[in-house]
Amino acid sequence: MFFRRSQCLCICSLVACLAFALPLHAQHNHHEHAGSMPVGYHEFRFFGGDGKFYISHFPMFSSIHAFQYIVEVDLDDESKRNFTREDKDDFKRERRYQLSPYLKGKISADRAEDEADWVLPDTLKVSKNFTGDIFYLREKDRRVVCQNATVTIKEIVWKQELNPRFPRPTALTYVLFGTTKSAFLAHQISAPPKPGKKETDFDQVLSVEIVSSSKSLSPVSVGKPVVAIGQDNVESNKLQPGQRISLSQLDKNSEVIEVVIKDELQMMRLPTQR
Repeated sequence: MFFRRSQCLCICSLVACLAFALPLHAQHNHHEHAGSMPVGYHEFRFFGGDGKFYISHFPMFSSIHAFQYIVEVDLDDESKRNFTREDKDDFKRERRYQLSPYLKGKISADRAEDEADWVLPDTLKVSKNFTGDIFYLREKDRRVVCQNATVTIKEIVWKQELNPRFPRPTALTYVLFGTTKSAFLAHQISAPPKPGKKETDFDQVLSVEIVSSSKSLSPVSVGKPVVAIGQDNVESNKLQPGQRISLSQLDKNSEVIEVVIKDELQMMRLPTQR
């Protein structure tokens, strides 16, 4: 995939202390950003279902990328038609779409010259918008589905800063969101490893089919944390396509949703660097 993460490492190391020293306010595992931080180039997994579209930020355990964001978005009408038409042709559900931001209206021969850098928490706010390309890889070729799409933020499904001061969940925890017809789970990423410890984490997004659920655990626009009862929060326990599992609401084992994992839309191990 066309990530530019390695190019950010030098910047990240210089500003890590600043980013982790910022004041924080937490509510329901959503941590608000305060203060200033440098711009960076941020890319996203793009997916959707039941008439809704979502982006999931590719995170890193370093300053400007140290956020897990899942956001419901809308597209301009032309891009929406193009994506819907293209996605319907994916009968085997094999395509993994990516969204990369670019400067509005500019299309250079070398598309990298048009990359748009911005501050992640300042841009991903309800009603704000940016432009970008939606594409997938076909063998080694980049198949652009929507070019210069206008992406408008509709809802912040999940936001969490990956800060070493925050505790890691001990139970295998996912964020449930979407609709009853098209539901998703995203593994909750928490905090970078403590100094000297080789603790990895993983960024995983899954589409699921709901078998049964209690009323309070129906998927909604704002993500709900759910846990796999009795499963430790390690990569070897991650949910797999075809698996049928019951998940409970945090601290409420009586509130259960049973799902079958359909597709793995995103899976990436996060390295131990801070």
